Amino acid sequence: MNKANKLEEALFKNTEKALAAYKKMTGIGRPYHVPESFVQNFVALNVANALGILVLPEATRKKILEIRKSKARGPIPANSKARYDLLAFFKSGRPWAAIELKRANSIRQLVTDKKKLRRLLSGAAGKVARRGYLLAFTGAKPLKQQSGAKAQESVKKRIKKWAKELDAFLRDSYVGFLKDDNRVVGIALYRLRKKKRT
Repeated sequence: MNKANKLEEALFKNTEKALAAYKKMTGIGRPYHVPESFVQNFVALNVANALGILVLPEATRKKILEIRKSKARGPIPANSKARYDLLAFFKSGRPWAAIELKRANSIRQLVTDKKKLRRLLSGAAGKVARRGYLLAFTGAKPLKQQSGAKAQESVKKRIKKWAKELDAFLRDSYVGFLKDDNRVVGIALYRLRKKKRT
């Protein structure tokens, strides 16, 4: 695993902070109880502040056009109905990366988002961003006859297996126990591989 760049570090670190903030706010920290929208907006706000860049949540063609009127440059999605969880821009205003955020317990929940990102990066959607990321948070509860360590190992294997099945780089991951709880939480940041030219 190569060293993460500043954007990757900020995305990952603030996803951890979002889950902690939700637990502090509600008393509930189990991954499957945390709304994706909460994590999405928490990450967008804090990444933008940390890096001094623009981060657009729920990025649609219309919203990108609005930003382009002021600062953003470069192509826009051809599909007016397309919507992406987060779109990060360089300080110059040019799109940097598209990020799909998903609360997931199976690979099926990530495959649809991968296809959506592929369209954004392929040129079919205008090749809007340079990179595409899948940011997933997941969890597990040890079974009655299962130790916490086994549940933790199970989530680690799940995260690595997803990287292979998605054909993506695993840029960073964390697996640990929730405070005052025996449930395991896992966070994984995947970067899509560039498609080989045929």
